[in-house]
Amino acid sequence: LERLRTALQQVRGTVQERPLLFVVLPSAWQVDETKWRTRLRELGFEPSAFEFGLAQRRWLEVASELGIAAVDATPVLRAAGPTEVAFLADGVHFSGTGNAALAAWLADEVRSFWP
Repeated sequence: LERLRTALQQVRGTVQERPLLFVVLPSAWQVDETKWRTRLRELGFEPSAFEFGLAQRRWLEVASELGIAAVDATPVLRAAGPTEVAFLADGVHFSGTGNAALAAWLADEVRSFWP
């Protein structure tokens, strides 16, 4: 979390008083709990020792502590359909469907922060 904190502080310093919105963009395995469990096991971790969605919450907390507006795209990508629809095969990059869902949602989010 310190790397994230440092990066957000650097961005805040760069943009100064201009608006800043931190957007959490999860991977497919952070959107789908079954994939999350599988990924943790692949990495040698026991899923029961962790909480699904904790990473996103921690990232949002860091932004909040720094006074930076932040939103999480996880629910939007979950609502876009199965991860095979919202993401490319690598599970990291968004498909056309995923990008379209994110773009529509983010446009509304930005409007709500800066009318």
